[in-house]
Amino acid sequence: MSDSSPAFAEFFPHRVCINLDRRPERWERMQARFAAAGLGAVERFPAVDGRGGGVPASWPFSSGAYGCLQSHLAVVREARAQEQESILIMEDDVVFAEGFHDQFQERVRSLPADWDMLFFGCLHYEPPEPVAPGLGRLRISFSTFMYAVRRTVYDAFIFLHERGRYPVDRTNIILQKRSRSYCFIPHLAWVEDSYSDAQGLPCTHWYIRDSMALGGERMKAVEKRTAAIIPYRETGNRDRSVRNLRYVAQCYGQLFSVLIVEQNERPHLKREALPPGCEYAHRPGPERQVGTERTAASQTRGAASRMRICAQAGAGAAGGLRRGFGPVRAGERLFHRQRRERGLYAHGDAGESYQVRRVRCRRIVRNLSRFG
Repeated sequence: MSDSSPAFAEFFPHRVCINLDRRPERWERMQARFAAAGLGAVERFPAVDGRGGGVPASWPFSSGAYGCLQSHLAVVREARAQEQESILIMEDDVVFAEGFHDQFQERVRSLPADWDMLFFGCLHYEPPEPVAPGLGRLRISFSTFMYAVRRTVYDAFIFLHERGRYPVDRTNIILQKRSRSYCFIPHLAWVEDSYSDAQGLPCTHWYIRDSMALGGERMKAVEKRTAAIIPYRETGNRDRSVRNLRYVAQCYGQLFSVLIVEQNERPHLKREALPPGCEYAHRPGPERQVGTERTAASQTRGAASRMRICAQAGAGAAGGLRRGFGPVRAGERLFHRQRRERGLYAHGDAGESYQVRRVRCRRIVRNLSRFG
């Protein structure tokens, strides 16, 4: 480990930022960020544009992901050809933490001298193994918005990516397992909320900014204590509505318990039409309110007794799920009130502690906008 705190430009003398020719505004924005963070001069590396053609027919991902792979591969090839000790690679949507330079100088002291790859932020599927304050060794982590590659793994990097059939961050996982790869924790960099050319859609990676690990035993324990509440109201074709509802419920059901709250004036859903394990309750929406709160509470009490944390599981994945959450929140308050009255909460375990939270869900269709 180093005893001194080298300046950023001294530690990484070779720094590049990958930028598409058709994205000049991003390069201008990044130059201002580099100066503010104290990174010194950064070389612009023209990105390979996957939209320009040349994507193999066998490539199963987006053309943007292929261009991203070829861009990172070209950077490392050039670094090897120039016999550079290391190369710092950045993408043109990276954002730096406040006080970036000072935090880097403080934490890099703990970086082992034999490091092979160093990431400034990642999407962690498995929590990194702590090795020092502010530093962890990677297990399974994605993202390539800012990382350094050392000459010790140039050959392996090029070999794997030349033969790889996956985006660059997926193949990098192999390198993480075979080399000494580290990441700053909490992160020193993350991705801005913007359109991703690699993924081909707008992205908001708040979990990277918050240095979250989206997998591991801790997250599995959270999933077991989490339930998804999905409001449902028919808006057109009933068969299509039910098919879409089943799909979303099955996806969320892979992670946690699911409660479907039907908001039609009269019940239309049949329990046998729902995926196994789903809880069901009928609570009409406010514009079609029928019955009393006592009736609604009695219908949902059984489902609520098995739910420790209520979650707005669909709000971020499908715009249509945003509708009608007022009645659902009211139903949640009824759930907790009933539990308190029945003595199901221990001392200090009041219903108020069960906050409605937005939670992650893997493999949810991105373009689903409504159930109707």
